[in-house]
Amino acid sequence: MNRVLPLVLAASLSACVSLAPTAPQATSAPAAATPRLTFNSGNQQLGTAQTRALGPFLQDERGQTPLYGTIGWVSLAPTIATVDPDGTVHALAAGSATIVAALAANPAVRASIPIQVVANTSTVQAVIVPAQADLAVGERVTLRGEVHLADGTVNGSLNWSSSDGTVLAVNPTTGEVSGLKEGKATIVGAYSQDQAVRATATIQVFKDAAAKPNATPSATVFRPGTGGNGFDGSDGWTRDTIVADALVGAFDFADPHVGVALAEGGRVFTSLNGGAAWEAQPSNGLAGVAPSAVEMVDGQTGFAAGGNQAFKTTDGGLSWSPLRSFLDPNDETGNTRAILTQLAFVNAASGYAVGNGVLFKTADGGATWAQVKTPVEATFDGLALVGAKPWLLGATGVWGYEGGAWTAGPVGLGKPARAGASFTSAQRGWAVADRGLLVTADGGRTWTLAPGTKPAGANAGAMIAFADDLHGLVATNNNAWTTADGGATWKPKDLGAYPVTRIQAAGPKDFFLLGQAPSSAGVPRSVMFHFDGR
Repeated sequence: MNRVLPLVLAASLSACVSLAPTAPQATSAPAAATPRLTFNSGNQQLGTAQTRALGPFLQDERGQTPLYGTIGWVSLAPTIATVDPDGTVHALAAGSATIVAALAANPAVRASIPIQVVANTSTVQAVIVPAQADLAVGERVTLRGEVHLADGTVNGSLNWSSSDGTVLAVNPTTGEVSGLKEGKATIVGAYSQDQAVRATATIQVFKDAAAKPNATPSATVFRPGTGGNGFDGSDGWTRDTIVADALVGAFDFADPHVGVALAEGGRVFTSLNGGAAWEAQPSNGLAGVAPSAVEMVDGQTGFAAGGNQAFKTTDGGLSWSPLRSFLDPNDETGNTRAILTQLAFVNAASGYAVGNGVLFKTADGGATWAQVKTPVEATFDGLALVGAKPWLLGATGVWGYEGGAWTAGPVGLGKPARAGASFTSAQRGWAVADRGLLVTADGGRTWTLAPGTKPAGANAGAMIAFADDLHGLVATNNNAWTTADGGATWKPKDLGAYPVTRIQAAGPKDFFLLGQAPSSAGVPRSVMFHFDGR
């Protein structure tokens, strides 16, 4: 069926129509005595596998009044580029081709446009996160995708479709997927500028939440590696730049693939591939903020802190809205502001904020906050959650909150700092002390020395993160130690010029460490280390 182009009726020339001049034929609208075809652009360059629609105009001899007529298309080098009946060009192989458009009623009225096809200019790879997921009927998940271009930039513009709209519905522009009925379907994300470049996600829909298995979303992670300096991935370690000209103050991964990093000045960076590449989000609502903490509850909802201010995102960190400012309730004048140092959320509604040795709690997603009374003797600067149970990390120990009361853990930890304890379940947790690695099997009520050797050089100020009972990491300054046997043995890693400021265990195969270089180092200032748990 013929398609009407802007001001031009377009259709294919049949095989019997020659581009040689023929006798004029009647058209569907009056034609000028000597019409002409013109293109609205000059030479075109495409990458292999790229497509592009061409738009010629049929005008009178003065180049003014648009006319109507059937247009036919021919490629003079079909092995390099072909052309559809509607004028869409498909680049096939590197080389040069000429595309000719002619008026079917009078093939003498024609125009041509050169096409240059070059290899590998369109894309490197498309990625969707998560690449597989489980939903119950009525549940929704928003997929996020990005396309890595050959010039190193990242474009996140994908067009979304579902292989079975009765099982899964998907918003074609946002990637939000809804489970409609039991079954399995594939979601396709195609690059808006090159539909041949695409990625897929497989979604299984179950009748209800109880029927869903406990599956971890997975994704194809594009990680180029650094090609040397001990971070080429050969020992499980890679190092990637987050931002070259600023210090990142906080980061968090909602899962092993989707991460958010906040840099000085309120700059926001997001990653969809496990920290291998980071994309700046310029209009984010955090301008001028000095970030101190970020906590992503899931791929869309998260909370951030900077100074005395808390913020919230509902679009995966792309934009942030202020929640409230915190004043220090210990200051009778009301003039001293509580500088927030850490956030910890149980879910999208319930969470905690720590600042100036004061603990705040919200039960409505940050809309309102109330101070939580803490032990008088608890001088603390950090917080750990065991399920919904908070633990204060202090200079002389830990305090757990349960049944409306605080209970002190009977062990001196030295100064554990904000990441000085890590819990893998409601009962089992780990901490670093001067005398070794400590472990609890009763939710922190009692602590004992863990079997095995202490990481050489680690002290009570070290950061610790365990993903499960076997895989853990301890870091301090420019060094890290990893274990895959519950702390029985440790492998050291020299992190070079990047002292570690924060760590996270997003899974047994995904440990993340934020490294910050001094301004005089002459190297990128903020990097992300990744360890695959081997």
